[in-house]
Amino acid sequence: MRAVYKQLLNVVCLTLTVCDVQSASEPRTITDKQKEEIVDHHNKLRRQEGASNMELMTWNERLAETAMLWAKECKYWHRQPLLPLTSDNKTTHYGQNMFASSAGTLQHMKSPLNVWYNEKDNYNYDKPSCPAGKMCGHYTQMVWAYSRQVGCAYHYCDPLKKFKTQKGSNLVCNYIDSQLTAKHKPYEKGPACSRCKSGAGWCSDRLCNSNCSPPGKGCSCAVHCYNCAKVDVKTCRCLCANGWMGVFCTVRCQDELDHCYQYPLQGYCNQTADRATCPVSCGVCKDDPGVQPGQCPPALGPHAHPSSTATTMTICVIQQQQQLMMMMMMMMMVLGICNNAAL
Repeated sequence: MRAVYKQLLNVVCLTLTVCDVQSASEPRTITDKQKEEIVDHHNKLRRQEGASNMELMTWNERLAETAMLWAKECKYWHRQPLLPLTSDNKTTHYGQNMFASSAGTLQHMKSPLNVWYNEKDNYNYDKPSCPAGKMCGHYTQMVWAYSRQVGCAYHYCDPLKKFKTQKGSNLVCNYIDSQLTAKHKPYEKGPACSRCKSGAGWCSDRLCNSNCSPPGKGCSCAVHCYNCAKVDVKTCRCLCANGWMGVFCTVRCQDELDHCYQYPLQGYCNQTADRATCPVSCGVCKDDPGVQPGQCPPALGPHAHPSSTATTMTICVIQQQQQLMMMMMMMMMVLGICNNAAL
């Protein structure tokens, strides 16, 4: 009996030892609630930037899988390999944020997200730049306008490399469609959804949502169209007036080359670059030499907020009209004085 007890005790001790070894470095599962928290908090922070082209962030499980591949390496530095996206093995680059915690399990995902976002204090939007010795790359990645998808994972590491003997959780978040470069601003300031990348001004609570089609169900039209353009409410896109082209009708419609008239005959108009170079000859738009920018106030989608630019333009027009009236009154007074002097 004593021998059997000793054998059972050995089995229990061996089991505990194996469990301890496994727990020293093992993956952690991000729950559906945590995924929702990550996405919702990203969108909350992105909304408050006052951007005109900020995209709605959604969860991407493929990104989460690639994040886990790197998190379990237990190396606290960035690696941004190419990410396979399609069956034909086409790839794309993606952005990445990382966070290290001494906790074995991350309960609330808002904490690391706030740490990243607080780097905003170091960032100069107008330059754009970050002071030497300061970090702001995590912040710009979070609020990069065209980062539409995120996927995160974390792994408990013992040790977490770079920190030598430190134990802790290694959180990795990957972002798709980031196109992040330091010399570019992460977003454009302006009225929400007035400059969405898709060209359509569909908006979901102040964030561009290219998955919207008709209004309703969380989708509203907030596009801004310029230079006497009209808004197509069904598509939430701009219909440019003669003399203008471009997504928001801000580009002058005119051929850039003297021999553009030959392009249709030579079949060049099927190429995007040639259509942009010779838009009139290729039938992209109709020229109107007499048009001038700012002749009409912007046309707004039914749920758009007037832009400060439009307000400034309106104020300038009023001021110019007032100045013109004052000059006319002064001229009339001068003429009256001259007539009286002549008499």
